[in-house]
Amino acid sequence: MMTMAIFWPALNTLSGLDINVIGSVLVNYDVADEFMNVDDPRVRKTMEKLEEIFAAQWPVNIAWKNKGYEGMGLGRFPEDANDGKTSKGGNPWTFATLWGAQYYLRLIQRYDYLGKEGAGEFSRKALLKRADGYLQFVLANLEPGDLTEQIDGQAGGPRGAHKLSWSHTELINLLLIRKDVKKRNPLL
Repeated sequence: MMTMAIFWPALNTLSGLDINVIGSVLVNYDVADEFMNVDDPRVRKTMEKLEEIFAAQWPVNIAWKNKGYEGMGLGRFPEDANDGKTSKGGNPWTFATLWGAQYYLRLIQRYDYLGKEGAGEFSRKALLKRADGYLQFVLANLEPGDLTEQIDGQAGGPRGAHKLSWSHTELINLLLIRKDVKKRNPLL
């Protein structure tokens, strides 16, 4: 009988970070929910740690950040080896990167709901700039009509499955959220 014990050494090498934490909060988003919302310190820390790790994970992100742009490509988890064709690498995932943008837009919505003023890097203007950076990263690397599963982490451009409905759905969600944020904050 096989037990989980044989897997523990491999499991111990995992960072425990996963974009699905952010995705779960976004999928279940309710601006009024007090439990594990986008402004929860644990959720914010998870996003910060993912950004820190992925900023240096791939040359395409390093080049993007070196140009002074906000956002970047986000992967599923740091140890992900799925490169869209084999399991020899890993890349930013389109839906994960779009979740990065959605996260910051939802944070603006949450601040609006709470009547909370963000300051510095958490001002509404800074949050919108960061959200737009993630969107711009996707649009700089992919055609909006052919959003792929992944973005090549080495050189940019499409990688993996083409015309992925999940990626297109997340782009539509992002644009609808952004429209709402701009409507409620016309000076942004």
